Amino acid sequence: MAFRLLCDRTYGIATTLPWSVDFGDGILRHPTQLYEIFFYIYLLFLINLRCLYQYRSGELFKFYLISYVIFRFFIDFLKPDFHPLFGLSAIQIACGLAFLYYLPNIPQVFYIQAHK
Repeated sequence: MAFRLLCDRTYGIATTLPWSVDFGDGILRHPTQLYEIFFYIYLLFLINLRCLYQYRSGELFKFYLISYVIFRFFIDFLKPDFHPLFGLSAIQIACGLAFLYYLPNIPQVFYIQAHK
């Protein structure tokens, strides 16, 4: 069964890694969709682990959001997007801005304080 190349550009760039996927165009590519699935499973584990410790209202959402924008920033280097500004795509620029916005929150969100 041949895959049809995705027109939404969610597929990865060419690679020679053993887990690469041919989406029907004869080019072995990064399976970025699988990377994202694995990331979400890992993030679910981390959020559940973070729930075992003290947190304030909104901190779990910030934990998720900060983790996601970091992941998304780097995964987009593996996608064949247009990179017009400093070699970054529009979504990478948005992720960078979101990361800068939440930068002051990182110590409180990622610091784990045991229950008292």
